[in-house]
Amino acid sequence: HYFRVTSFICLNIFLFGLRETVINNGEPCSPKDTRNVGAVEEPLQAEEKNKSADISKQKEQCLVPCDAQAKILRGDKHYMCRNLQNSLAEYARSTKKLVRDMMDDQQSSLDFLSNQVNELMNKIVLLNTVILRKHLDPLPYKAVQSHGLDCTHIKDTVGSVSKTPSGLYIIHPEGSNYPFEVLCDMDFRGGGWTVVQKRTDGIVQFQRTWSEYLDGFGDLTGEFWLGLRKIFEIVNQKATHFSLYVDLESENDKHAYASYDGFWIEDESCYFKIHLGHYSGNAGKNF
Repeated sequence: HYFRVTSFICLNIFLFGLRETVINNGEPCSPKDTRNVGAVEEPLQAEEKNKSADISKQKEQCLVPCDAQAKILRGDKHYMCRNLQNSLAEYARSTKKLVRDMMDDQQSSLDFLSNQVNELMNKIVLLNTVILRKHLDPLPYKAVQSHGLDCTHIKDTVGSVSKTPSGLYIIHPEGSNYPFEVLCDMDFRGGGWTVVQKRTDGIVQFQRTWSEYLDGFGDLTGEFWLGLRKIFEIVNQKATHFSLYVDLESENDKHAYASYDGFWIEDESCYFKIHLGHYSGNAGKNF
């Protein structure tokens, strides 16, 4: 290989020297030119060797760094996967904690509401107990089997022997076809009062039909309306005179009353039209 390259270079130089011979009167090729050929040849050989060395070095450099780079990439991949797993685990823990805190807050709110409801229920039970006592205590009486025309007649009859207590009595008014039970107040203003209506705490509904107001409703030991037919039988007896007294009490314990010295009503055909005597009191005539 070395000689082929040398011969090729020398041939080229020879042709070039031939032209110079023609131009320069045929001067021969000097030894200096031969040394120049060698000078050209040596850089070319060095360049070829350098190229071969660079290629070998690149191959050697590629083998080692490629494996190292793959290891680095695998390490980066594992590192990123670990970071991702750690981030997901931390997010799951944070989410669970947030959900637990929300559930604890809701449970606390529910417990508070439950306690409030229990307190309200206890208050309602207490109020019902108080109302029941108020409803029952004033009239712990049983019906007395003592006939009379009305409460005044019973007071005058029984009271002549002993004090007549307030309570439930059976009366049979003059002209009535049947006896019935009434509440007699034997303490208020000398006694002998027949109670036709009592309403204290609103337990009994008073928004009723006409037929219910005819016959009466409620409980004589609590709230009640005696009934228009029974009231008519009481106040329309012959040779009797009745007064009407209305006692009012507000929620703040203020009292008012209306009193009429005459009181009677017409029969059912006239829808029990009411007639009242002289008014006295502080409730007003149109209370």
